[in-house]
Amino acid sequence: MFSTEPLRKPTISAAEQPVLNRLVGIRNQLAALKKDRGNYYRPNDIVGLYNDLLAQVWALYGVRTSEHNDNDAYKNRLDAVLDECFQLFSLFYLALGKNKEVPATYVQLVTIKQNFELLNDTGIYTDDDLEPFKVRLLEIRQLIDAEVSRNGDEPKPEVLLVSRRLRQCETELGLLEETTRVISDDLMPVYEELVHIRRRLTALS
Repeated sequence: MFSTEPLRKPTISAAEQPVLNRLVGIRNQLAALKKDRGNYYRPNDIVGLYNDLLAQVWALYGVRTSEHNDNDAYKNRLDAVLDECFQLFSLFYLALGKNKEVPATYVQLVTIKQNFELLNDTGIYTDDDLEPFKVRLLEIRQLIDAEVSRNGDEPKPEVLLVSRRLRQCETELGLLEETTRVISDDLMPVYEELVHIRRRLTALS
């Protein structure tokens, strides 16, 4: 089993605090839009807030780079709020029919990561269970790589953010695959049958 969360989350630095404050405001505005089911939200409202979010991502990227906290494992409360914002934007993009744009993939990556954490916790999975996730991650990787190619040496802020989440998912997929890789071909049918039996027992409990 592998650990997916650091034991202690770092505190918010003074340089990150203004970014966090603005992200909280964006999150609250998005939550209000999502809750107001009586009125259709206007795409222009979403785009305006989204551009504001991207400006904060750029600011955060600069701060994290200058403070040498730009590795994929680094995470504090700001990342949780940013994650909430991007998940909401991702859902809005899906609702607007922008399924093949980079922001729409974010909520899918969050769901995949949650599934990986569940599989890691339970230990009940086979290569066949991982295959659909592997295929979808490859599709998202191709989408991201195409976006990077179009923008050259200056990737868009959303690409930086989605790429980070994608790398996290790819790392966890590799660790899950490594667990099944150590099982010999002769024992694999036995392992798969044991997984099926455990699933049935879990369903009965």
